[in-house]
Amino acid sequence: MDRSNWVKWLGRFLVLLVCSIVGFLLYTFVFVVWLPKWHDQTALAALLISLLLICLLLMTVSYLRAIFTPPGNVPVQWKDQVHVRNFRDQNEAHRLQPDEPWRYCLKCNTFKPDRSHHCSSCNECVLKMDHHCPWINNCVGFFNYKFFLLFVMYALCSSLVSFGGLVVPAWDHMTHFHGVTNDRDDYLIIVSCWIALVSSICLLVFFSFHMWLVCHNVSTVEFHDYDYLLHPYDIGCCNNFCQVFGASWWQWFLPVADSSMYRGEGIRWPRFGPTANEGEHRILINL
Repeated sequence: MDRSNWVKWLGRFLVLLVCSIVGFLLYTFVFVVWLPKWHDQTALAALLISLLLICLLLMTVSYLRAIFTPPGNVPVQWKDQVHVRNFRDQNEAHRLQPDEPWRYCLKCNTFKPDRSHHCSSCNECVLKMDHHCPWINNCVGFFNYKFFLLFVMYALCSSLVSFGGLVVPAWDHMTHFHGVTNDRDDYLIIVSCWIALVSSICLLVFFSFHMWLVCHNVSTVEFHDYDYLLHPYDIGCCNNFCQVFGASWWQWFLPVADSSMYRGEGIRWPRFGPTANEGEHRILINL
């Protein structure tokens, strides 16, 4: 089994794992903890269950869109418009002209625009590739980056709500064992609380890192590859944010596409002032 098939099977397993964890937390939170308390704490139970269901709904829609939205491949029409010119070295992928975002992928044997990278798992070049994520069994790229970030954000919100609603019952079961119906409920509540806590910490760190990338207009690949701090595509925090989430503020946190997100079609990118022409900021990225 080659690497691409192995990664695909791993991705399918992780998608099922995510669904299983979500179902486990939802069952424990709603049916084990808060529905039995509905008569005694109606307002609090209704609030927490509603918050969790809303977060999970938005997370699920974002998750599905991140999985099934193609990240973006180099358009065939764009390739046809690019003419072969002189190469300094056949073993190097480089820009043909200082003002032309054309590079060559030796694995796909074709040209690729700036910020596009070859994914060894998908075996193709992806527009503004961020990384290949096995948790969504898909590449994260130009067309699904927003949905991926929203999935992480709402997964974080769901974990925080779950932990907030489970920590007190879990502490009671671990210390005083009040209101125990059976041993199974004890284990479900305690394990769910720990899962929610660990998930919250991991997702918070991961989401914070990606929001830093968004504010500086840097992808994960670029973050590891570039050796300078001033990124040529950094056009200001607000503009960088709108480039990913769209210009309509009311759609920022909804898993819907905004046409303003796709300006340049992942091929042409606005640049910050002098970095458009400064030779030291030209990007010569290998495969």
